[in-house]
Amino acid sequence: MLRSLRIGIVALALVSFCAGSAGAYFERIITSSRVVATGGAFVSVADDAVAAYINPAGLTSLPTYNLLATWNRPYGLDDVNEAFVAGGVSTGIGGFGASWFYRGISGVSAENMLTLSYGRDLKRTSEDASLSVGAFVDLVRVSASDRFNASDGAALLGLSAHMRPFPVIGVGYTIRNINETTLHLVDGGVGTALERQQSFGGSWFWDQRLIVSYERRQDSVGEWHNHGGIEFTFEQYVTLRTGISGRDASAGFGLAYRGITFDVGVSSHDVLGATYVVSFGYGPPAPALPYAQNP
Repeated sequence: MLRSLRIGIVALALVSFCAGSAGAYFERIITSSRVVATGGAFVSVADDAVAAYINPAGLTSLPTYNLLATWNRPYGLDDVNEAFVAGGVSTGIGGFGASWFYRGISGVSAENMLTLSYGRDLKRTSEDASLSVGAFVDLVRVSASDRFNASDGAALLGLSAHMRPFPVIGVGYTIRNINETTLHLVDGGVGTALERQQSFGGSWFWDQRLIVSYERRQDSVGEWHNHGGIEFTFEQYVTLRTGISGRDASAGFGLAYRGITFDVGVSSHDVLGATYVVSFGYGPPAPALPYAQNP
């Protein structure tokens, strides 16, 4: 009885405080510690495997390939688990990526999203300037506990763009759920709409050390939210990060050695507390961009 009550409270908390609208699926997705620590402002950065989900146009900027895995337990709730894995590769015909997100609430429900993405350069110069576009499909499925034996799924389309008009400036845009749909777990019941969502932002880069980013994002009910972050790297091995997402503050750090990365991030919530996120990554480090620094 007590366990059922606890699980019910967990589900209600996630719906009320994390999703932002009652019953919204896939509204709050944690992709990596780096993204969390910088306040979620990543659409204009998009330079690692997370680009496969957030902005596939950025896949073309990968040196060759990049892999990433993330695990977190939202707000320390024992009955909720989330995981995210992603991979991307840049080839002569464009960048290819895939990611998988999972959220499970014990005895209540499970959410799965598989994203397949592709990015292609429209223009790239020898002075680190570029213009790329991307397309992706989100294959989503939501299922209730075995007791109810109910599930529903959909395929949702999206587009993105990434531009470096100047070596020190990045601009990004993503729109997802272009073909809006509604998920029904119970035949004849009230469904949950997956509405169109957009995000755009800009970043400033300096000498492979500093990234300052800003993003404005639209949620599933059409409201816009601000995100911002700062990332500073010491000698290519240690990175410190901080950011803000709406009213939530975040921070974290990263360690890198011979292509292996370990990142930790924490995001606060004024009601639910803190979420700690851990990510592991692997891939060749990005080459230095000599023009991406102050004159």
